[in-house]
Amino acid sequence: MTVPRGYSSLEEAERRQQSQRRPFIDNRVRSEPNPRFAAAPPSILDGDCARWLGKEPEDVPFVIGGLVPRGMTTLLVGHGGAGKSMLAQVAMTCIPTGNDFLGRTTEGGTTAGMFAEDPDVVLHARQVRINSYLNVDMEALVGRSFPKSYAGVDACLWRAGKTTPVFDRLETDLRHIADLRLIVIDNVALVYADNENDRIPVSGFVNALNGMASRLNAGLILCTHTSKSTEDSGNRLASGSTAWVNASRSVLVVKPDETNPDRVTLRVAKANHARTGDKLELIWMDGVLRLKDAAPTGAFGAIHKRQVDRMFLDALARATAAGITLNASANTSRYAPRYLAQGEDMTGLTERDLTAAMRRLLDARAIREVTEGPPSKPRSRLVMVKQESEE
Repeated sequence: MTVPRGYSSLEEAERRQQSQRRPFIDNRVRSEPNPRFAAAPPSILDGDCARWLGKEPEDVPFVIGGLVPRGMTTLLVGHGGAGKSMLAQVAMTCIPTGNDFLGRTTEGGTTAGMFAEDPDVVLHARQVRINSYLNVDMEALVGRSFPKSYAGVDACLWRAGKTTPVFDRLETDLRHIADLRLIVIDNVALVYADNENDRIPVSGFVNALNGMASRLNAGLILCTHTSKSTEDSGNRLASGSTAWVNASRSVLVVKPDETNPDRVTLRVAKANHARTGDKLELIWMDGVLRLKDAAPTGAFGAIHKRQVDRMFLDALARATAAGITLNASANTSRYAPRYLAQGEDMTGLTERDLTAAMRRLLDARAIREVTEGPPSKPRSRLVMVKQESEE
């Protein structure tokens, strides 16, 4: 090899180059929760199991039954135009007005949404359509729902490995909203200014959102786009690093039908604290994404749902008294909604109606599924909680 000009030998050239190389220092911030509100780091000494003595474990609370847990981040994934923003704003309307969200029970409270793509005129028009669908007045949302457009302004919550002043301002403002139950952030592309393919800043950002949700004791929906990957893996659902899915506690996927764009499926792709795999069939109607073959909404809808729930409970009680065990497993012959729908007293109600009633009752803990028998041959059955306490 030729000795470089200015050096007497190859060894001298190599030593000089090595001395000029700067060592790599990984100074990326893994996570930087808002220091203004973050508590002091916990002590491992507080982890003594003595704190659980004589106590029953509490259930994880859900802002929307089986879909959006409280105090954690839920990732809402879908292609552009699939209906993510619509579903987020429908959820923001259902919670303060006491309506179910796509057949799932909701906690009462207030809601707030940071919409970085849609201008205010779009949010307004969408809200009017949603109100018409749910049969609610705009007055019912005053002081109870806060959909805010951040279109055209700096909406970045995470930049260069840490949270931004916009993040701090958002959490400060949210603290002034009483009884806050749901936060919507739409969407990742405009609030996250870092490498979406790097798991370290991605995990840090979602961890910071989890911290905000926990401190505010509210559910948080983070909208993002679908991955371009063709890999059939749950971790590859969202665009970028697999950490988007791994760091989120619940992941919902919105997917339009390939042959009929008016039909959409909402799938529970990941649920750390609920059942995974549930699919909801939705349809675009009058400019609103709603349950296909949905029951009436608004005040009449609430009455209708209570009636169906009561009919389900009465029929379940009669079946139990007759020694018939029913369960919540759709692939069995004793699947409760399918079995009860055959009864003469269920005229006008479908298996879909009774499935929605069963989910509402499970979410409300009016009924529960218990497992009996030996581990080699377990059997499950639905029981009413009141009846179970009396046994």
